[in-house]
Amino acid sequence: MKNIYITTDIHNYLPNSYEHQSGFFKETEYLKEYLKIANKYDLKITVFVSGKEVENNIKYYKKLTYDKDIELGGHTYDCFTKYYKGEGYLYKKIYGCAYGPKSLQKQDIEKTTSVLTKLGIHPISWRTHAYSSNRTTRRILKDNGYKIISDLNNKIDNAIKIMECPPNTLPDHENIIHKGIKNTFAKFTIEQWLKKIQLQIKNNEKSIILAHATCQKYIDDFETLKELFEWIYDQNYESKLMKDLVK
Repeated sequence: MKNIYITTDIHNYLPNSYEHQSGFFKETEYLKEYLKIANKYDLKITVFVSGKEVENNIKYYKKLTYDKDIELGGHTYDCFTKYYKGEGYLYKKIYGCAYGPKSLQKQDIEKTTSVLTKLGIHPISWRTHAYSSNRTTRRILKDNGYKIISDLNNKIDNAIKIMECPPNTLPDHENIIHKGIKNTFAKFTIEQWLKKIQLQIKNNEKSIILAHATCQKYIDDFETLKELFEWIYDQNYESKLMKDLVK
């Protein structure tokens, strides 16, 4: 039986996001649509959400904590809002990581963790915004009770006892061409992305999928996401949450 771990990242408003600049900035609202589609196909979803976005929609995220098919994971508190004012570029130059020095990472991770804890949960899964993490990130996460990190980073050694669970299928946001938006790195149409991700799932024993609610909303109003979710359902694959990886 193949196992499927579907994840999405939900951010606070980012003035320099090309999707947000195009008017698609109500990420929690898109998450509601996303989860309705997942529910239709009996799929479980891990939502990596910024602490600030939870604070802005506290009642909704509290409600999600009662749904056994949804896991709330930690995400960078305000998604590097200051990065675009220059701090992130400086941090990357000095520390080799846009997340900055230990003191700032600790403050940021603890802010998101505190917000989620106030919802009555103890998050164990984490994804750093833009995958911008390093060894320091992992040490702080471990100290805060996290057991899983889901970043795309193959250069981190496994000395720190935290599970490395990166997406092993093609993430959508940075790889799919957004019509009307310049995205330097994107080279696949959403149709090509769907075919590629289906092939990857077929070849994997377990597949960790990253499909952003906002990206899928922007590109074709969730039509491809519906097709993907229906296909996963029809294959009779086992849908699981990221936290199930540690059981």
